Amino acid sequence: MATLDYTSTQWADGEAGATPITADRLNNIENGVSDSTTQINTNTNLLTSHSNKLAKIDINSQYMQISFGYWGSSSLGCLISFHVSSTLYYELQLTSTKIQFVKYANNVATVLWTK
Repeated sequence: MATLDYTSTQWADGEAGATPITADRLNNIENGVSDSTTQINTNTNLLTSHSNKLAKIDINSQYMQISFGYWGSSSLGCLISFHVSSTLYYELQLTSTKIQFVKYANNVATVLWTK
């Protein structure tokens, strides 16, 4: 993963401030925004592609699955799911900001508790 360096400009008002707005300085800002956006997208893609199933234990179509990764807009975390049937399962969702236990029945999520 690439690192980006940034040196800020201390802007001052008026000609006496000796920080005129020039095309070169504006292009430097634009390039910085573009480089940052590219790096953010690269990091997001890396996290998404590294989402991984660690384990799956299957007994007569009832199974437990443990995964880690990056899900949508949430943070990197761990997911433990308990599948009771094709229409009923429970998830324990662990992220850096919360722990949540969710019941899914017939594609409807019900949050049972959050810490």
